[in-house]
Amino acid sequence: MIQHFVDKQNEMALEGYTINRGREMQIVTQLTWKYLIQGYYSPYHDVCMFTDKEMERKLQAMFEEIGFEGIFEVEFLIDKDGTFYFMETNFRASAWNPTGKFAGMPLDYLWVKGMENGYIDPSDRKKFEPFTSMSEVIDYGKRVDGGMVSIAEWLRDFKDAKCVYIYDKEDRSPWDEVIKNIDNFK
Repeated sequence: MIQHFVDKQNEMALEGYTINRGREMQIVTQLTWKYLIQGYYSPYHDVCMFTDKEMERKLQAMFEEIGFEGIFEVEFLIDKDGTFYFMETNFRASAWNPTGKFAGMPLDYLWVKGMENGYIDPSDRKKFEPFTSMSEVIDYGKRVDGGMVSIAEWLRDFKDAKCVYIYDKEDRSPWDEVIKNIDNFK
């Protein structure tokens, strides 16, 4: 409801998990959008470690209050003055969860491990260098087909993205299927 009134600078998504009815939480990746699309989400992101301890404490308290255990995503709008506006919580794995794998912290594995052990192992928190992630089919449609960048620019970004969601050089079958049926994705 407030989105129409926020002078949006960016959006942010946090990918994480909770155990022990929300008493323990780990946020493994923070995503911000590389570009904004009016009325749509960006499929191209900067991914980094989440370091805002105050926000982390508040989110953990929210999850504890509702007793949530599982994988989640929390989304915010960021105003031009840097104010964060809560948008939504997805109490499920999101499309951006693979960023955890590329950061060395696969969410599904860590959540199951935490549930089995009864605690979140501090050694599961890995430091990683910031990287980019791209939902390549949607990004191609928005930026190349939409006339925002040339195919050469897009291919450079695609090649430089550490995390892509469909293409896997070790298992090309999902990518090949998308290419074969590309008209169905537009």
